[in-house]
Amino acid sequence: MSKLVFADCEQASPNVDIDDAIRKVIKRTKAILVVHYAGAPVDLFAFLELNIPIVEDCAHAIGAIDPVTGDFVGKRGTLATFSFHEPKNIGIGEGGALVVNDPALWERAQVCREKGTNRTAFREGRDAFYTWISLGSSYLLSDVDAGIRWGCLQHYDEIQSQRLSIWEYYNADIWGSTLFEKPSTKVKSNAHMYFLRFLSEDLRTKFEVYMRSCGILVASHYKSLDKSPYIVNQCNSDSYCVVSEQWSNTLVRLPLYYNLDEAQLKKVVGAVNEFIIVSGGMALVPASSDFFEPIRSLRNKVSNGFLNTEEVDCATHQRFMSKHASTYRVAIDSKRMFVGFIGHVDGDLRLATEPSEMRKGVATFMYNVFIREFSGLSVKILKSNVKSRQFFMKLGWKPHNEDNDPQHFVAPKQFVIAEEENCSVVK
Repeated sequence: MSKLVFADCEQASPNVDIDDAIRKVIKRTKAILVVHYAGAPVDLFAFLELNIPIVEDCAHAIGAIDPVTGDFVGKRGTLATFSFHEPKNIGIGEGGALVVNDPALWERAQVCREKGTNRTAFREGRDAFYTWISLGSSYLLSDVDAGIRWGCLQHYDEIQSQRLSIWEYYNADIWGSTLFEKPSTKVKSNAHMYFLRFLSEDLRTKFEVYMRSCGILVASHYKSLDKSPYIVNQCNSDSYCVVSEQWSNTLVRLPLYYNLDEAQLKKVVGAVNEFIIVSGGMALVPASSDFFEPIRSLRNKVSNGFLNTEEVDCATHQRFMSKHASTYRVAIDSKRMFVGFIGHVDGDLRLATEPSEMRKGVATFMYNVFIREFSGLSVKILKSNVKSRQFFMKLGWKPHNEDNDPQHFVAPKQFVIAEEENCSVVK
């Protein structure tokens, strides 16, 4: 009997940890099944190099784009499966599609689809008699279902555009929080689902209860497959996927369907953001004009960390923030009090927090949320700013140079140490 071996998820996403999967491949491995979870494509390159058949589970991923080829997912595996279940991007109630990319399997797929018979070969005149030749089932799509699916596919671009706009609305308007993580903007999803990952299972449960009290249905998703009753009771598998179980216990889906209107979206987003506050969390919110003056006040309070140590006047700051507000975020506490800001100008990262023993961890929180939204950031630090230097080194950044070149643009995980007179603003 074949043995099922499960690879764990990535820490950063519910998709498979490619390194973990490759470590579990042996000479007798017959196939690798890869799920493009939530429509976020897995890079199959490392798997394809193994020359082992790949089955792509594209149930969530119709229209998702392969990160290497730039083409639709489902074309590089030996087989690929798509779902037309009601909540999918193209939903007709039930049904699906099998993509066969290996000609050697095409005939076998036809037999399985036709109840284990040679009906396809018989109808094409290649077999003289109609008979049963293998196991199979009746996977034929009815004319009615086929007609509905065809109609939906004719409107695919319209459907996808609407779903993407909903996904982007959520990602832009739901606040960053100490209670949960939003999907990283680096994840190129097809907007099949929008999910939040909570700090704990208990917190997720409280969120679900709170949202129901607001008249909003949210849902947890799958239990980790290696822990499902079928696998535990009937299948020969000794895999244990710790990270997958963490995702299973803490992920929750928000409503996402084609005709979700703006009023409903605002209600969902408002309830999610309010939950952060009523649950005692900290939030990272857009730097609206209401926060321009608190940002200026704090910047002046900690001006010794900036190149220009002189106070910034109100008019100058208003002009600066009006131009750069979209790349700034503000941290507020559970009392909606301003406690810090983070932002970047041309990739140059800068942040500041209100000094308080009661608010330790604000800078780290702001940084962790911010880099999930913005990439390609640099850090330039005054040589005298020991506090900032220690902060970024704790996060894994390393000095790149000490040549005091103010034009040097820094790659992630590095920062520039510069003399006072040569360095631009950091903190």
